[in-house]
Amino acid sequence: MKTKTDSRRWQIDRRIPLAIIAALLSQVAAMLIWATQLEARVMTLEGGMRDLRQISERLGRMEERMEGLEDDLTAIRQQLDRLVGSLVRR
Repeated sequence: MKTKTDSRRWQIDRRIPLAIIAALLSQVAAMLIWATQLEARVMTLEGGMRDLRQISERLGRMEERMEGLEDDLTAIRQQLDRLVGSLVRR
């Protein structure tokens, strides 16, 4: 005798063609390959972004240093102008 729970169980029927099962398995395999390749691409892009952030930080520090050097150069020029001016007056 069959019970109600037996009739609700999931079963594979022999009427499902082997070609459909093979197609489903190949699609799953293709999806896994695609997902793996996608992850590799994402990892590569994330590494590139990390490098760009480091370069951006270094560039910002270099710009600050350049501004400081420009200020120092302006001060040196002013001192030279005063020194030359005082030597010319003598």
